Amino acid sequence: MQIKTVKEFVTEESAKEGCADRYEDDGLTTIDNVDDAINFLKDNGAIEASSSRFFFGGVWYTSESQPDVYTGEYESSSFFLIGFTEKQERTIFKYMTRRF
Repeated sequence: MQIKTVKEFVTEESAKEGCADRYEDDGLTTIDNVDDAINFLKDNGAIEASSSRFFFGGVWYTSESQPDVYTGEYESSSFFLIGFTEKQERTIFKYMTRRF
């Protein structure tokens, strides 16, 4: 099981066009179990599922955009689950979308 991280960078100009300025593949992280996946997502700032109401296979998670005070860009990350069973993905989804 792995989690692929992709960073998205948005500038003022690209935001006006409604798109990201660029994306960067931040690589794959090997995960041993569902608890490790949940901890990885939480530790890396994942706050939102691509579907907040209904589970579907292939759901991904995103972090909140953070500004870079030096460049003016906003950076966020998306996290994609690779090699997880549907049951494992559903367990992660239930945890990540629960209301505290």
